Amino acid sequence: WMPDYCRTINVRCEYLPLAFGRPVLDRVKYDGPRDIPVAFYGGLGTRIWDQGTLAMAAIADAVPEFIWHGYVSGSFAELPPSLQRAYREPLWGVDYYKALMRTQICLNRHGEIAGRNGALFGNNCRNYEVVGCRVALLTDHAGELGISCCKVYSDADDAISAIRQMQSAEYVKPMRTYGQFNILENHTYEHRAVRFLEVVESL
Repeated sequence: WMPDYCRTINVRCEYLPLAFGRPVLDRVKYDGPRDIPVAFYGGLGTRIWDQGTLAMAAIADAVPEFIWHGYVSGSFAELPPSLQRAYREPLWGVDYYKALMRTQICLNRHGEIAGRNGALFGNNCRNYEVVGCRVALLTDHAGELGISCCKVYSDADDAISAIRQMQSAEYVKPMRTYGQFNILENHTYEHRAVRFLEVVESL
């Protein structure tokens, strides 16, 4: 919304979305089974992510195979019991991408700050990382990727229903294949660099 707002006050503003780092696929090699059925990678905690934390807790309650690798904002002891059971250590860098490549379905959520007037924006890097690694993405906002590359949920109940649907390999195979193709064709940092240079040259 910021570019649109800036235009109303006659200020030029360009939006460059985040992207996927193509070299990840060369550096992180994994040909084994996808033995992590459902996962969330990221931060939770009611201190600043109240809605997302409660949604993930409901999912963890309903989906026993759900695990969460991440970090906590606030006290771990204050998290719902279902999230405490699902918790695993944080993963970073190559270890994170290796885990992604073992994952069948990955959940994403955007913090409450990532929106305006109640509408969320698909503006975090997880969307790109997950789809770029050919994982089935279940997110609360598709952003620039579009709904052909992922499935979008509206609340915890919707996410739980979607997980059951997505556990069919035939359902997610086209999504995973087209999603990674779309990422590599349109949403890498090389693409963003080209756009950035176009903006600079037009100044």
